[in-house]
Amino acid sequence: MSCGLYIPGLCSNCGGRKAMMLRGLLARHNLPCKLYNYPNWDCSEELRYSSMYAAARDALLDVASSERPAVVLAASMGCHFALRLALGYPNLIGAIVSVGGTFNPGENWLKEDSSDWVYVGSPYADNDESYKLPKMFLSDLQANYITNLKDIHLPVEVVHGTKDESIGVEIAKTLAELLPMGTLHLVEGGDHRLSTEGDLRLIESLLEKHLLC
Repeated sequence: MSCGLYIPGLCSNCGGRKAMMLRGLLARHNLPCKLYNYPNWDCSEELRYSSMYAAARDALLDVASSERPAVVLAASMGCHFALRLALGYPNLIGAIVSVGGTFNPGENWLKEDSSDWVYVGSPYADNDESYKLPKMFLSDLQANYITNLKDIHLPVEVVHGTKDESIGVEIAKTLAELLPMGTLHLVEGGDHRLSTEGDLRLIESLLEKHLLC
């Protein structure tokens, strides 16, 4: 038996189409599902890296056990947290499905030495197409960069759109190559969110494969 966990991306919540698809899939199979929101997810200036990781960790510990490991659906930066959890709690995660994921983000975030802020470009941000984050967020993120992907010995399905406007497809290719059990699924013409009906069918089929194996 398995369970499901959704890890949202930066400044995202559990109310989107992918999260609802996961909830419906788990309900059809009478399996537990955990959806949650990060603290201050809707206010980028108040986000803290440690709080985001702690929320993901606590959600995993709440729903999964060694007898009932989680199949994790991780969106965007949620992939970074899912991979960290796979390293820290390998007996609690059975598989990861990454959608538009990145494993060590931050290289292209705009920062100035004289500013206390960094800016993350995104067409989904409300203000000037960027999220404004405390510079400490980037420092904490960089201190937790993942350097041992080879130690993650569980299936990771890397689903990525070829037209992803936020995270380049090369990131997905690199991630799949570095993971011992990584598999790349490129969605031709797909954007960062991958939330069309066709996108969701693909993601659902990958989740179901691992939930029922």
